[in-house]
Amino acid sequence: GGSIFEAAGVGLVLFDDRLLIARANQRFCEIVGRALPEILGESCARFTHPDDLAENERVIADVSTGAAERETFEKRYVRPDGM
Repeated sequence: GGSIFEAAGVGLVLFDDRLLIARANQRFCEIVGRALPEILGESCARFTHPDDLAENERVIADVSTGAAERETFEKRYVRPDGM
């Protein structure tokens, strides 16, 4: 059955308590160019463009420590096909 999580037009990821990917929707898989089994249990940093890593880490720290309830920011991903 379809869920809002899967039907979203944007890539969505849920993290576990170690900040590793516990769930991702099909759109996120398309964005990073990988199948779901390839990304589950991985850090999002593994797929983040090197120039965006510092900002990515800052946002994760702010949200995980409660300094920010939520944040929106743009970042680039590194795909295996280079696209």
